[in-house]
Amino acid sequence: MNCTTLVGTPESVGEARAWLRGTLGEHGVDREAIADAALVLSELASNAVVHSRSGLPGGTYTVSAHCSARRVRLTVTDNGSRRRNPAVKKPCDTPLAENGRGLLLVDHHASDWWATLTRDECTVTADIPTTRTLAEATP
Repeated sequence: MNCTTLVGTPESVGEARAWLRGTLGEHGVDREAIADAALVLSELASNAVVHSRSGLPGGTYTVSAHCSARRVRLTVTDNGSRRRNPAVKKPCDTPLAENGRGLLLVDHHASDWWATLTRDECTVTADIPTTRTLAEATP
């Protein structure tokens, strides 16, 4: 498993995507899965920065990627909710809403995803299917 910790700023979301693309490329993950994983990571990292204490001064979040046969497992762990009673919101189903569609993207591109909440952090995990196994990717 590979991981990196980033400062909780909007600019770090691009850094997270670049790190992920490099990591997955080194592991021979197919281009489509890399694109899907980068899109999912963008949403999860953005949520960490915007909706958690990771986005406050001094905040950080950690991104990890684990490549296995036919799947990339992404996790984003933030510094916990800014609210007293944290909850994971469900995807927005209101067609004209300005926010709330990011988790629909995650749901579409991930074969499975879930969140684990504690008082001090939230970890969101998403499984991205690939078309090649690691053995097929290794010469």
